[in-house]
Amino acid sequence: GSYQSKSAEHDINNTETKDLIDVRADEVKLVKSGRSELSGNVSLAYDERVLLAKTAYIHRDPKTERVTKIELLDNVIYREPGRMMHASRVQLLPDNKTGEVHNVLYRFEHHHMHAILPAFGKADLVKRFENRDLLLKGATYTTCSPKDKAWMLKADEIRLYESRSEEHTSE
Repeated sequence: GSYQSKSAEHDINNTETKDLIDVRADEVKLVKSGRSELSGNVSLAYDERVLLAKTAYIHRDPKTERVTKIELLDNVIYREPGRMMHASRVQLLPDNKTGEVHNVLYRFEHHHMHAILPAFGKADLVKRFENRDLLLKGATYTTCSPKDKAWMLKADEIRLYESRSEEHTSE
């Protein structure tokens, strides 16, 4: 087992810090503008998301010094309420709360009728939109247990709508 003090945990439910980006790593090379580099046990929390990776790059606008893009690489774990993804690379755009997740294994909560079912699958690319809707490209999708392969949808695109309980596919 292991122990992590409360001060080292990310509190993603703290409303006072919703717009802050909390980043931690073993090694950090920060710059006011341009690209900062973080390596070793990188963890990032913001807007109800927690991401873990081996390496991260934070890009800042040279004029405003605002964070414009965050890239996470190497065995990235991405968590947000109802969703968990394991990916090779993640790109986040904090200003509009969108992002892209590459080479993904995922588990999402799927709301169906009066039940919440776990949905599993793989995708070459997952695009996250500001309203939390998702576009999965080169994807599979099932609500079957990983051990039970009764059915699995394969499609070029799968759209998951956060605001409505519906999905759309195209081949």
